[in-house]
Amino acid sequence: MFLPSLTVLASLALLTLSTDQVNAQTTSPTVTGPISTVPTGGLSPPLPPPGPSPSTAGFADFSYIDGQVLYLGDGTYSGNQHMFTFVSEFYALDLTTAWTTASPAWKSLNRLTDYSGMGNGPLAATPDGKSVFFFPVSGTRRYDVATNQYTNETFVDLPTNYGISGITMDTDSGQIYDYGYSTPTGDWNITVFDPVKNTASYQTLPDGPNENTTMTTVYSSAKKSLFTFKAPYVTGVSQLNQYDLVAKTFKPVVATGDIPSPRSMPCFVSANNGTKLIVAGGAMDVSGNPGSVIPNLALDDVYMLDVASMVWTKMASMPSKYYGAVCAASGDSFIIWGGYNIYSSDQWEVTANWGGPAILDMKANTWGTSYTPPSKTTTGGNSGSSGGGSGNGALGLSAKSSMAGFLAITAATLSLIM
Repeated sequence: MFLPSLTVLASLALLTLSTDQVNAQTTSPTVTGPISTVPTGGLSPPLPPPGPSPSTAGFADFSYIDGQVLYLGDGTYSGNQHMFTFVSEFYALDLTTAWTTASPAWKSLNRLTDYSGMGNGPLAATPDGKSVFFFPVSGTRRYDVATNQYTNETFVDLPTNYGISGITMDTDSGQIYDYGYSTPTGDWNITVFDPVKNTASYQTLPDGPNENTTMTTVYSSAKKSLFTFKAPYVTGVSQLNQYDLVAKTFKPVVATGDIPSPRSMPCFVSANNGTKLIVAGGAMDVSGNPGSVIPNLALDDVYMLDVASMVWTKMASMPSKYYGAVCAASGDSFIIWGGYNIYSSDQWEVTANWGGPAILDMKANTWGTSYTPPSKTTTGGNSGSSGGGSGNGALGLSAKSSMAGFLAITAATLSLIM
């Protein structure tokens, strides 16, 4: 199977649709940005389901504030063989009010208009709820929640060789961390963005990961650390790593309990002030099966890590398999949406999760269809993507969108089965 290069894919902005958001029972959802259809065989994908909800189904960049809001931007959807459609859009899911899976509290927001490349890049919501920062290829943008508008942001002292692989927000200091890989230098690095002072600082990590790989990064207030969950490109290497922001040290996490099996593009979030980390779904590791066609790579298992004891616990399985999904933690609720429930290793069978969000009561360990906001908001939230934190390890690039990360994993998977 032929996989187009990122350059070719970035130029395939074939169709732009814009409609007004209207009643859920009568119309399709708002499609708010350029749609780049990338055919690789088969038929055109179906229209999104009716309702004022995101039209994307997977590999979206996201950021959330515990008990307040979940933001998502860009993504892909596919419902037929070998056809993926990239959509630029921006939505918010209200976490301050009660809603159900059948009628989630989505709101369509003004998308970033200077659409460049294949997406508007990773995003990070500030703890005060006033701003969302975007990191596209063409520079940094700040979204003002009150005005629903964007401004350009210039960070002083930002190096030209930094690479974005995992954007996340420190909910204590309000600083944005980019845990990335610089292709020009071949170094892992931490870039710290200060939205208040509009400055950036840069530090190489000589003891960082020994390979360029896709990952998602979250912040733990309890540990004052960044935790990353990496794609399993190196057999035997821990997928979970910790960067201590106080000691400024990096180390693989040695955990016990129900350790998650190797996987790519799971949903990875921090919950309850960073005392818990959750890994949900993703795609099974196929590196041990070169040349094999696996009918479905998608996974439905969920694991919770207690960061005090570093013990994993297997939670109740999700009602569907979720590969490339968006997720958030809000109080005692874990919320997951989108992604794919069938995803064969040759991409011949691909089925999206078109339903509303699924909700896990983390205390009761049961899945339901109703969301209740927490009575008391905790300090928490993170930014990330099930596209691997936006790094493009398979192609050796520092790409800045989940869709690039998705293509990287796709290319790596295909190389194993061809």
